[in-house]
Amino acid sequence: MDIAIVGSGTIGLTYGWLLSERHGVTHVVRPERSGWYREPFILRVTDRRKAADRRKAIGRREFKGVEAGERQVSAEGEFPYLPRIASDPEEVRCDVVLVTTDRRRLASSLETVRALAGSGHVVFMLNHWDLPSQADGVLKPEQYSLGFPGQVGGGRDGRRIEATVFPRGTVLEAGDDSRARRLREAFEAAGLHVKAQKDMAGWLKLHGLQQSMTVGPILRAGGLDGLLGDREEMKKAVLALREGVSTARADGANPRGSMLGRLTAIPAPLSAALLRRLLGRADVRTMVERHMRHGIEEWMAGYWDVVDAARRHGVPIPHVLEYEPTLAAFARGGSGSFAER
Repeated sequence: MDIAIVGSGTIGLTYGWLLSERHGVTHVVRPERSGWYREPFILRVTDRRKAADRRKAIGRREFKGVEAGERQVSAEGEFPYLPRIASDPEEVRCDVVLVTTDRRRLASSLETVRALAGSGHVVFMLNHWDLPSQADGVLKPEQYSLGFPGQVGGGRDGRRIEATVFPRGTVLEAGDDSRARRLREAFEAAGLHVKAQKDMAGWLKLHGLQQSMTVGPILRAGGLDGLLGDREEMKKAVLALREGVSTARADGANPRGSMLGRLTAIPAPLSAALLRRLLGRADVRTMVERHMRHGIEEWMAGYWDVVDAARRHGVPIPHVLEYEPTLAAFARGGSGSFAER
């Protein structure tokens, strides 16, 4: 397939690198940023997939240089990736458009997405409480679908990307038509595991709660280690999650059968113990800590989405609102990562 990617941060670049082994990938970037993408990025990849999937996605070619759109591996196991770029969306011809920008930058990307939609089907792959409310003002419903790039996590320091590829986590909206089948096959050909998900909009609400309802507890505890060591704070985090699930249900999501639905349906002390175990896993810790360094503002935006939805639907959220002063104080501190503060 010919794939265009809008949003070339850590997630967009890593998915682009993975997909480029089997497909033509073009990263569509703003003209003023195009110079930044004209030199290779260095990806240091922790690959947790099975060997067969790794072989699909990582060519073992000898490192002799890198050209735009090609993927090579050095003797040290680092992967230079020089993305093929375009700055004028009108000149891009593609089968599919992957939108991997973060939630805060989505609005500024929609005109680019609109231009690309004339060529290919758009798949929005990002955390968002109510993505159709933004997309429907720009695209027709048949022009786009929803997904989530959860198989990749990481962070970036300049041109150096630390990325983890998990065994699972790529989620695409379920569909039985040829377009949906072809898209799934394209991801799988690149060694990615795809879960076909019905009611993708509702799934995204529930998935986003995992970050938006834990950012307050992590900040108030002074970091992830502080939260993991504070049983009372962990219990309060579970109570906030319960209120978030109730808000998602009022906003049209069905939590029945979901991980969060099951987690918040059991007694709070047991839920807190399970949440502590989940957040304490090495791979989850790494992902959370990287996001807290680079994506905390996106998680905070998700928190305010939940608060706004709860107020619209009249859902009581006293435990969620306990974190409002903490997040407001953090926001007043200005820009910068959590680690810097």
